[in-house]
Amino acid sequence: MRRILLPFLLLALPALCAAAEEPARPSGRTVAGELPGEVSHVPTRLLEMHSPLAMTRTEPTVCPDSFDMIHYELHVDVDHTAGLIDGDAYLTFQSLKDNLSSVRFDLRLLTATGVNQDGSPVSYSQVGDTLFVDLAAPIHTGDTATVEVLYSGTPGNEGGGGFGGFWIWPGIPAVDFSMGVGLYTLPPSMGRYWFPGVDAPCDKATFEIYSETPGVKMAVSNGYLESVTVDTATGRKTWHWVEDHPIATYLMALSISKYTEMPDTTDSRIFYYIYRGEDSLSAVAFQNVDEMMACYESLYGPYPFDKFSYVVTPLGDMEHQTCVSHVRWTMDYGTDYDDLLAHEMSHQWFGDYTTYADWRDVWLSEGFATYSEALWREYKYGTTNYHNYVRVNLMGPYLGAAHVNTGPIYDPDFLWGVLSYEKGGTVLHMLRHVMGDSLFFASLNAYKAAHPYGTATTPDFQAACEGVYGSSLSWFFDEWIYSGGHPVFDWGWSYAETGLADYEVEIQTHQVQTIGPIFTMPVDFLIATAGGDTTVVGWVNAETNVFSFTVPGEPLDVTMDPDNWLLDQHQLVSTSVAAGGPAPVFSLGSCRPNPFNPVTMIPFSLPSRGAVTLQVFSVRGELVRTLIGGETLPAGAHGVKWDGTDETARPVASGVYFYRLSEGERQETRKMLLIR
Repeated sequence: MRRILLPFLLLALPALCAAAEEPARPSGRTVAGELPGEVSHVPTRLLEMHSPLAMTRTEPTVCPDSFDMIHYELHVDVDHTAGLIDGDAYLTFQSLKDNLSSVRFDLRLLTATGVNQDGSPVSYSQVGDTLFVDLAAPIHTGDTATVEVLYSGTPGNEGGGGFGGFWIWPGIPAVDFSMGVGLYTLPPSMGRYWFPGVDAPCDKATFEIYSETPGVKMAVSNGYLESVTVDTATGRKTWHWVEDHPIATYLMALSISKYTEMPDTTDSRIFYYIYRGEDSLSAVAFQNVDEMMACYESLYGPYPFDKFSYVVTPLGDMEHQTCVSHVRWTMDYGTDYDDLLAHEMSHQWFGDYTTYADWRDVWLSEGFATYSEALWREYKYGTTNYHNYVRVNLMGPYLGAAHVNTGPIYDPDFLWGVLSYEKGGTVLHMLRHVMGDSLFFASLNAYKAAHPYGTATTPDFQAACEGVYGSSLSWFFDEWIYSGGHPVFDWGWSYAETGLADYEVEIQTHQVQTIGPIFTMPVDFLIATAGGDTTVVGWVNAETNVFSFTVPGEPLDVTMDPDNWLLDQHQLVSTSVAAGGPAPVFSLGSCRPNPFNPVTMIPFSLPSRGAVTLQVFSVRGELVRTLIGGETLPAGAHGVKWDGTDETARPVASGVYFYRLSEGERQETRKMLLIR
């Protein structure tokens, strides 16, 4: 999902653009990248939310073990003027135990006014957000029953982030619509804000809805439109939508407005529900959607539902099954928001068709959709564009905030942040390199095939990948999904002539990260020689690795990870004074991470053996800590950790500090930031 909130963007996006060195496109969605002419998009998650606040880590998602929802039949009418909702829900479920005598449903801010079974009233009670219903008679394992819940009230749109719930929008055009999740609600599901049910992603059921509107308005929902009936006396219409495929409650949707249905001109399965009079605008904004469908069908298999549509709303984007909510104002900027459209479409395979069973596995949806943006770029614009997009728009946002996103992708502190989106997407990019294209995409399809219209968890995805790969991938998932951090390398190279017109190149890597494990990963090195370039692979699996490769020609340069397959930070440092190697120099490197908490690594190199002093000072010039006090060290690369304490081992306060390296008359000073 991508939530776009206009008040946030009006404030935040101009600020982002103003900071760019290169002019951004008019939409404000883009900012300058690191290279001349390179464009970086504002991250997905910033378009989906407008608050940087963190939330408490979610509890395990639990579905009832006594019954399973089979079908929802909702009759929902909205009084736009009064801001009220009136509902009649028929809830069909199957017993998972003998002598099931009562059931419980989620319902928030709305009041149940009656509950019936087989046309007769049954007893019920509503306590807080829970509706307890006593069945007319106990049922047994495998039996089904249906209860009717009458309810009404003012629907909620809580969530702290101003996104999830049911919105009765007062603007022009007037529109009523639901959005599936709350940014800061626990649990995040917000189906309970407009109908009763089991509001958790682990319980999927089929769904149909009837909604009555004034004659000038249309009601749009999931699945296909079964019928439209008109009351000839009042002109009011009743819209009946049916979704025959199981769907999670957070993906159920209803939007009511003065819509025009605009079919796609190429793909008969695709429709756009747009505000009246905006046909020409929509034709431009949605012109590449048919290609997106072709892209994802070529990668993920046939589209799994009856129809696909974008439904314009005033608030934001959300991957509602078959009817994605799409914020209206983005259409003013042509195809600038294609990545947003692609993100939401890809959710239909990953998130909707195969849904995460537990909120802690949200990366299985958001990480997959964020990576799918890059795959769309590869399909449309080629491999170079793909790699640039991953580097700038997936790796970049994570690395820029890695010092405050130190936890794992699984069960992140904040569900809708950089770990679930950008880091989750980058992990798939790296897994593709580990497995190779054919096995990687085969594993995605094996994962879907094992959980059709169902739910899955991270271990399920790992099992699918391992089944295709033919060996364990625990090393990969343990370090990238269940652990935090990323590798930080000091590395270097040297070479020597073998006497046979060949040259032996030695490459050393040293992992110096202070957060996370020692990573095991294949790393590409591009060795440039006068006779051409050679790409070699070294498997890093220890704090220090040394690789030796023979090349036919004198090496001119070596590049680590030239195609950016690895989510890392690396710095070239001197490794030796071997013939042909890069000459060691006196240098003080940037500490990593920076900002940091609680530990940072300070790298430096020496051209020759010498007595070295490395000290930390406050902004007032006061000595805080001596890390190396005149010790004699050999030539080459070195690194020292500082844990943010003073000479007495007491933690120092947050703030800016300076670290200084001295050897003889040579001296270098750099700045670092400690954040408690």
